[in-house]
Amino acid sequence: MYKIGIIGDDGVIADELQRLLESCETIPADSNSDFDILIINGAGNTSLSAPVIVLNSDENISIPPSQGANPRLLITYGFNSKASITSSSVQHGEICVCVQRAFTTPSGLRRERQEFAVMTRNPLATLAAVSAALTTELF
Repeated sequence: MYKIGIIGDDGVIADELQRLLESCETIPADSNSDFDILIINGAGNTSLSAPVIVLNSDENISIPPSQGANPRLLITYGFNSKASITSSSVQHGEICVCVQRAFTTPSGLRRERQEFAVMTRNPLATLAAVSAALTTELF
């Protein structure tokens, strides 16, 4: 089971994660816990760290150097063209997710550039959840 912390969420990203991944536990990121994945969607406790950080590139978020050294994997998501994971379209409750750059997960799984459709209720939350899910071998 993956422990996923979320900074800057009103529960929407956590709901999307639960929909996509059955084997995950979302934990409020204000708790003192060790996370496998940390999603940073907005302002909050940026002193937390995890081996995988998923960062909203549409927000002006800075991660201080004191954030527990470097994560093994940093993935950005958002609707701008520089995000690692973005969308080419959103329509009729479906988002077309685009993995812009190939990456290797901490468990060694290679994720190639690709596009695929996912049902959505909140496109940005879905991008965050899919980005985190792609760093696991469960999705």
